[in-house]
Amino acid sequence: MKPTIQKIQNFTVLSTVILASLSRLHAADIHVSPDGKDTNPGSAAAPLQTLTAARDAARKVAGREEVTPRGARAS
Repeated sequence: MKPTIQKIQNFTVLSTVILASLSRLHAADIHVSPDGKDTNPGSAAAPLQTLTAARDAARKVAGREEVTPRGARAS
């Protein structure tokens, strides 16, 4: 393989890893639990109660958000 092609491949892989890491730095985790309260901040220790409140909290955060439901059962 030519050295120039190898350098381009290495740069591409390194750039992808760096960008993927940076995107996670701006993420916000929002926790939801049936035992939570919609006045809580949505942390693991103080989760929100409804998905509607989680949606509203996610809209306030710039970047990527991850909503984590726990203890819920779909019917």
